[in-house]
Amino acid sequence: MFYELHQDEDAFEEHGSRDYVRRFLAEREQYLSGTEVDRLGLVSGKGVPLGR
Repeated sequence: MFYELHQDEDAFEEHGSRDYVRRFLAEREQYLSGTEVDRLGLVSGKGVPLGR
């Protein structure tokens, strides 16, 4: 299980553009029987909702 927390969509995109992340995502399939990605909002994820 992996858990990532990004400041915003731009930070998520920047992370995903890194060579080591793209390589990991391409190679992980050979070790997994499946993947499931759940995208959570800030309220349901870790952190304090904006504006508080």
